[in-house]
Amino acid sequence: MNIDKLKNEITSRYEQISSLSRLINDQLTKCPEGRIRILAKNNMSFYYHVKDRHDINGKLISNSDITLISLLIQKSYLEKLQKTSDNELKNLSAALKHLSYNPVESVYDSFSPSRKAYIDPLIRTDDQFRDAWLNRSFLPKGFEEGTPYYLTDKGERVRSKSEQIIANRLYAADIPYIYEYPLMIDNMTIHPDFTILRMSDRKTLYYEHLGKMDDPIYSRKAVVRINRYILNGVQPGNNLFLSFETSNQPLDVRVLDKMIEQSFK
Repeated sequence: MNIDKLKNEITSRYEQISSLSRLINDQLTKCPEGRIRILAKNNMSFYYHVKDRHDINGKLISNSDITLISLLIQKSYLEKLQKTSDNELKNLSAALKHLSYNPVESVYDSFSPSRKAYIDPLIRTDDQFRDAWLNRSFLPKGFEEGTPYYLTDKGERVRSKSEQIIANRLYAADIPYIYEYPLMIDNMTIHPDFTILRMSDRKTLYYEHLGKMDDPIYSRKAVVRINRYILNGVQPGNNLFLSFETSNQPLDVRVLDKMIEQSFK
């Protein structure tokens, strides 16, 4: 995990528990003094209000005084919660203080270029991982002669205006992707429209835009294709993402932007 991301998560948790601690302290000021002692006898519970630390027994509370019993038991919960939250805040503070800014990913970069040339790093920084992922060699899928020419901001050719929009949106959002990178499924090679690297967990995702869903032949093939994905462990919403289009319902960039923000980062 990126150190800055880890620091942000710890900081967020620290702020959450700090807010909880303030709420606990506020509620404790409204609790009655003393504590409750509960004695179980003959399948019955007897409640005692202990106000003096020298009084180990306390005064018996009438079972009808539900309010006092509830307040004292709630107080015991708040006190335990306060102790636990204070301990967590202490640990989180220590973690933030001692969090290393020289993580294991930085070791490779500490070597000179002449040494790096002979090192096969066991762990890579995000930039190194991203570059290695993007620079994999593969044989591109060809284009038939005479087909429309759509060029993306990244400088690659795609097959439709919608794919051009998708590629440009991904590129603008700094989402690493490869267009039509080959994937072996059921002993056959298919080419997902976009293969995406989600940097937050370094997970590979597949994105298919189904652009002719009102064409019966196209839609039947699309069903077969998606079923093949699912049967081979590529699951919609997990590592497979889809968008749809018909002749009178074009690609909705709002849907695309939502996927980018919520699923691809």
